Amino acid sequence: MMRGTELLLGYFLVKVMVCDAEGEPGQTIDDYIIPGFNDSIEAEIGVTETPHVEDKCRGYYDVMGQWDPPFVCRTGSYLYCCGTCGFRFCCAFKSSRLDQTTCKNYDTPPWMMTGRPPPKVDVALESAKDKTNLIVYVICGVVAIMALIGIFTKLGLEKTQRPHRENMSRALAHVIRHPASEHTDDAGLSQHYENIQTRLTANSFPGMQITALMVVWILGTSLVFPQSDTAATEKVAEDPIPCSKVCTCQYDDFISELNMYCSSRNFTQVPTDMPPSTYSLWLDGNRFTSLPAAAFRDLTNLDFLNLQNGQLTTVDPQAFKGLGSLAHIHLERNRLRVLPGTVFQNTPNLASLSLHNNQLSRIEERLFAGLSQIWLLNLGWNSLTVLPETAFHDLQGLRELILAGNRLAYLQPQLFQNLGELKELDLTGNYLKVIKANVFLKLTKLQKLYLAQNQILTVVPRAFAGMKSLRWLDLTNNKVTSLHDDTFLGLHNLHVLRLSHNSITGIRPRTFRDLQYLEELRLSYNRIRTLGDRIFEDLGHLEVLELEHNQVQEAHVGAFTGLSHVAVINLSGSCFRTLPDQMFKGLPRLHSLHLDRGCLTKITTQAFSGLSGLRRLFLQHNNISVVEHQSFVDMVGLSGLDLSFNKLGALTTHTFSGLKNLEYLLLSNNECRQFLQNGTRQILPRLRYLDLRANALTSLVPDFSDNIEKLLLSGNRWKCDCSTLPLRNYALRKSQVIPRLVETHAEGEEPDTTITIYNNITCTSPPRLAGQDLRDVDGEHFQNC
Repeated sequence: MMRGTELLLGYFLVKVMVCDAEGEPGQTIDDYIIPGFNDSIEAEIGVTETPHVEDKCRGYYDVMGQWDPPFVCRTGSYLYCCGTCGFRFCCAFKSSRLDQTTCKNYDTPPWMMTGRPPPKVDVALESAKDKTNLIVYVICGVVAIMALIGIFTKLGLEKTQRPHRENMSRALAHVIRHPASEHTDDAGLSQHYENIQTRLTANSFPGMQITALMVVWILGTSLVFPQSDTAATEKVAEDPIPCSKVCTCQYDDFISELNMYCSSRNFTQVPTDMPPSTYSLWLDGNRFTSLPAAAFRDLTNLDFLNLQNGQLTTVDPQAFKGLGSLAHIHLERNRLRVLPGTVFQNTPNLASLSLHNNQLSRIEERLFAGLSQIWLLNLGWNSLTVLPETAFHDLQGLRELILAGNRLAYLQPQLFQNLGELKELDLTGNYLKVIKANVFLKLTKLQKLYLAQNQILTVVPRAFAGMKSLRWLDLTNNKVTSLHDDTFLGLHNLHVLRLSHNSITGIRPRTFRDLQYLEELRLSYNRIRTLGDRIFEDLGHLEVLELEHNQVQEAHVGAFTGLSHVAVINLSGSCFRTLPDQMFKGLPRLHSLHLDRGCLTKITTQAFSGLSGLRRLFLQHNNISVVEHQSFVDMVGLSGLDLSFNKLGALTTHTFSGLKNLEYLLLSNNECRQFLQNGTRQILPRLRYLDLRANALTSLVPDFSDNIEKLLLSGNRWKCDCSTLPLRNYALRKSQVIPRLVETHAEGEEPDTTITIYNNITCTSPPRLAGQDLRDVDGEHFQNC
């Protein structure tokens, strides 16, 4: 019996150990990995090399910091991901394939981040897993206790079933001996009493079993269910969430924070019954006009205070007394004209302060004194005309400073000298006229500087000296007329430079010499008439060059020398009559070239020489009447060509010679009388979309490849005789290629705006068929053809 008991005890001890292992926090079945599947997959891969069918261009951040999603190259022969790290596209040549593993722009660019200090992070707890582990521990504990109780109960029962041994003295035995047994031997009497068994009542043994089971049940339920529902309900009733009577509250059990919401309640004063444990307080959208002294005196735990979109005009100097833990204040969109100089002295741990969209006309010199922990200060869209030179001297930890939308006309030399940690400075929309030297000298960690929409006439040489971390500089919408050789000296890490909408008349050869890592240069809407020789020579990493609407009339042959990585050149709105021969030679990665809305009248044979990698060419809205033979012969990678709104007449097979990969051809609103009478299939084998609307065509030979998807023919002068019978038959047979209704983009509309047009093939002759669609002409009309 004892042997069995030992085995039973050993079994339950092993069970407890197993339960403990299974219930260890963080260990789940899903975490186990079954080996062998990876090997199986590898074994199934064939050893023979299959033809290349597609490439995947990975998603990336472009030079403007915007995310471009991934896409797959598998259209026609365009099976390779090409281009640059910051501008990717599909191409047909393996030799131009981009090694995407060398690119680093898959994560958010560091220059887009303001580098804010990390917020307070509590250790995240997985409540579901904790509850599961607790239940496992409790069950294992109950099993162990039940096992021990069972063992001891069994031992007790076994003992009660044994013969009862009474230890009597011989004297006692002699006293109770029956008189008739006086001659009986003493030893026999002793033996008799030793053999007397204990007498048990009929219900004694079952009662003991029930008692043991009840003990086990009580212990088990007390462990698994520590509190009954009734007890839990009573506890909730005893400890309700504290809250103001006029607000609503929410308690976050996960992070132990009490949030109180009093937004848009038409309050005329701050509630006085707010619980001291409040962590965040929303009082935005109310009607009180002032904050009295110690308005939040009991809220010593307050971290976040929202007072925006109200009618505040005055704030008492001691309004925030007692808020030593306050980290975030929102006072934007009120009617504040001035703030007391000591109003923030009771909030030394302030991390962000929003005061934008008020009516502040001045800042007290010591308003921000002592706020060494602050990383965001927004003073934008007020009426500030001048700032005290020491206004920001205590803000050593400031990362982002917004001063946009004010009336600042001058920046004191020492204004930013203590802001060594500043990452972003926004001065957009002020009245600045001159950017002087050394104003930004101490901003060695600044990454973004916005100076757009000011009245800047002059940027002195070395104005940005010392800004070795600058990535983004925006000077758009100013009045800058010239750029000095040393204007951008020392900006070795600049990625984006925007100078659009100024009055710049020319660019000197050495202006951009220190900008070797520049990726985007915008010079649109200026007054640049001539592009000199080698003016962009030092911009070896440039990917986007915008020069549209400058009315450029002359460009030297070497104007774009050195732009080995450029992907987009925009010269829209220029005034070239003809393009110089080999003007774009030496641009191996050029993807898109914009020459639309200009003064071009002729395309010469050598105008686009060397552009074998070009994918899109925009020549619409010019006055082009002549395209010399072989003008596009080098453009073997071109997939889209827009020649609409010009004055083109006859188009022959020589016009499009070399465009074997052309897919989109737009020729609407020209004066074409014929289009490739024969050989379209051979000259343009990959053509998918052809727009011939609003020309002077009278007939068309539908010699298209099977790749053609859409053919637009409305607005021509179709002669409905035997010459158009092939077109009629083709249109009836290929109704999806020449549909009667077509959705297209309207000229000048947004890209996502579409309109539905009628794709008619209207007869102009013979007179009896005038106005009738060729597809609706009765077949008997062509019976003699």
